[in-house]
Amino acid sequence: MSRSIYARRQFNSPSLMREQRATPENPQFNLNDPAAWASWRNGEPSASGVPVTHESVMHAAAFWQGASMISGDVAKLHLGVYKDEDCIQPETSHPAYNLVRWDWNDELIAFQGWRTITLHALIWGNGFAFIDRNGRGEPIGLYPLLPDRTAIERKDGQLIVVTETTRPTGEVWLRPIPYRDVLHVRGMSADGVTG
Repeated sequence: MSRSIYARRQFNSPSLMREQRATPENPQFNLNDPAAWASWRNGEPSASGVPVTHESVMHAAAFWQGASMISGDVAKLHLGVYKDEDCIQPETSHPAYNLVRWDWNDELIAFQGWRTITLHALIWGNGFAFIDRNGRGEPIGLYPLLPDRTAIERKDGQLIVVTETTRPTGEVWLRPIPYRDVLHVRGMSADGVTG
């Protein structure tokens, strides 16, 4: 059988003729339907039959390369804390300067931290880092939070970040964190709060 006849037969098969699954970019996708969002985000099979999840997308070479380049370039930026809005004179005596510029914590240099939360923002739409503070309220460490286990909620008119964590006993619990204690890199947003 010639290749062109085979291709035509495949194209005309009933399974390929069925309606393709809608995505948010498709006008047929109901933006108000929670079930549509859940099925799209949970990696139901695409039109090709391959489920696409946050983990599986990193196995696509083109996506991996793009995410790697963007997160690496952002991490290389000369970030710091500045005295004025013009970002000319760095405020090297500020408690956050060394965290933002050099070491997020004892285990993570700033390059790795920025790359991690940028990658999270690219894949999940949000990148989060917990801001650890001393008794005076000064930042002493930044710790990335897993975006698939972290969400933003509104409680009593205030934004809080809730993250799933494990206690030393092994018990899983949802830890609320004041929004002021979280560095949040937000991707494109429909509500201005979450990416």
